[in-house]
Amino acid sequence: MLSDALDECGLGCTHAALQACLRHLEQSGLVTVTAAGATTVVRITREGHEVATDKAQADGVLPFGVDCSY
Repeated sequence: MLSDALDECGLGCTHAALQACLRHLEQSGLVTVTAAGATTVVRITREGHEVATDKAQADGVLPFGVDCSY
């Protein structure tokens, strides 16, 4: 579902690239990633929410804004 949503937004990527991004976000403490059978469940953490709402910054994560390319 996440892959489909990213495709619809014009941000699609390969499965391997998406998994690499999720690993980076998880290692940064911004999300948790859990396998549930064939489904991968991604949950945002408090720190991830703070970065997403521009209250904090994280290495490798661009701040969202008017000048943001996405």
